[in-house]
Amino acid sequence: MNDPPASRLGAAKATLFSLLTLALILCAVEGGWRLVCLLGWTLPPSGDRSLDKEWEWVAPRLARGADEPLKKGPNQHDPELGWMLWPGYRDADNTISASGHRGTTEWRKERAPGKKRILFLGDSYTYGWEVKDNESYPAVLAERFLPDVEIINWGIPGYGTDQMLLLWEKHGVSYSPDVVVIGFYTRDIARNQLRFYSFLKPCFTLEGDNLTLATGTIPSPTELYSDYVSGKRRIATEGLFLSAYFKRKLQEIERKDRGLSEMEWRVTEKILDRLIAGIREAGAVPFVLFIPDDEVLKREGTDTEVIVSRLVAWAKRAKADYLDLCPILRAKAKESPGPLYQGHWTALGHAAVAEALFHALQARGIP
Repeated sequence: MNDPPASRLGAAKATLFSLLTLALILCAVEGGWRLVCLLGWTLPPSGDRSLDKEWEWVAPRLARGADEPLKKGPNQHDPELGWMLWPGYRDADNTISASGHRGTTEWRKERAPGKKRILFLGDSYTYGWEVKDNESYPAVLAERFLPDVEIINWGIPGYGTDQMLLLWEKHGVSYSPDVVVIGFYTRDIARNQLRFYSFLKPCFTLEGDNLTLATGTIPSPTELYSDYVSGKRRIATEGLFLSAYFKRKLQEIERKDRGLSEMEWRVTEKILDRLIAGIREAGAVPFVLFIPDDEVLKREGTDTEVIVSRLVAWAKRAKADYLDLCPILRAKAKESPGPLYQGHWTALGHAAVAEALFHALQARGIP
């Protein structure tokens, strides 16, 4: 039996009223949000993770009215890689040699006669953030286990796998190593789709199935700051704040469900393929060290384990030697006299990794 016309009209009015109410609420939220941002109480949403990080970097500098050079800690600006280690930097715990590597040894590109050489690429875990020069796992490996091997630590804090690839291609290959150890922190995958992390950085995209560098010359901090002062760049959302907000939320949901986005994985896989191929073409042996987040010591079934399982599958397909540190660090944590992680690895964590890496290399006849 059909509803009478009056009933249908009433339902239509109720629906229209609900839609108008919702529209007014959304307008009020949009307007209030814009007012709060205009007053400088918070940053507007960008809808883009890289731009969020860029605005977070530039906003306090604009508020202070002062530029700062990118020489924070051991890093300095580099127009191709975003940043590199600052040759000659020194503080109580950190030394960067004149050759631009962690530690006091000045490494020449020419190898000592009869010596094997291992080159380490990585981020802050490989660099040894928050520990002394001689406590990083490459340094412990050299001192305790492989004293007759030249071990170069070229871990750089904040690096993604994309920057490691470019560092190898532009500089690392000239050091003619026998082995290249890639310290792959599982959360580095997210950095491979960012144009800004610690600072502006190179970023690859896929054109079809081909890896393409999407960034050109990277401006210095002074140039970036000047662009915002002049109005060439602005902290301003394109379109509606709510649209930008929900765009980012959808990205976060995908990452929460899978531990990474499919595009992040596809780009990372291509980067690793190219890096492994380049190392082999140079006559060296690639070895990948899968570095887990500390969440693996707190619970089972973590995002880190999902990522590592995919990385292990990739390594088997690429026929690349690797070491998964998840089970090793879980076992070590149960017997360790102190914590293995405090933000990054502690000296105990680095010592445990150096020992495990030595045994893994030895088992494979490397170097």
